[in-house]
Amino acid sequence: MTVPLPASPKPSQSLTTIILKVLFVMIILLLLPQFVTSRGASARRRRKLAKKYNTIKWDCEHGRTCARLLPEERMSCVSNCVSEECHDTVYGANPLEDGEVDFRMDRLFENCVKADLKEAAKRERRERAALLAKRD
Repeated sequence: MTVPLPASPKPSQSLTTIILKVLFVMIILLLLPQFVTSRGASARRRRKLAKKYNTIKWDCEHGRTCARLLPEERMSCVSNCVSEECHDTVYGANPLEDGEVDFRMDRLFENCVKADLKEAAKRERRERAALLAKRD
C-alpha cells in the first residue's frame, strides 16, 4: 500500500519566500540597535532630570528657607523655593492650604520645573558650543 505524498511547492515560490524571510530578519537586526540606544538615551536623560529635580527639592526642604516649618506646612514653601515661576503658574490661581495635597497639581508643578531644567540645559549646551566655535 502506497501513500501519496503531498505536492511540493513550486521552486520559485519557496525561493521567494526564503528571500523575503531573510530580508525581513536582516531589517530587524539592522534596526534593533537603534531602538535599544534611543530608549536608553532618553531614559538616562529622564533619570538625570529627575535626580536634578529631587536634589533641588531636597535642598529646599532641608535648607534654611523651609526646614523650620512643619512638613505639612512646608509644601507651598518648597514649591516656591524650587521655582517661583512654576509655583505661580500652577498654584497662583488656586494656592494650596497648609497640609493640603493635590497630586494633579503636584505633577503639573514637577513637569513645569523639569521642562525649565531641560530648557536651561539646552541653553547651556548652545552657549558651550558657541564658545567652542569662537575658539576655533
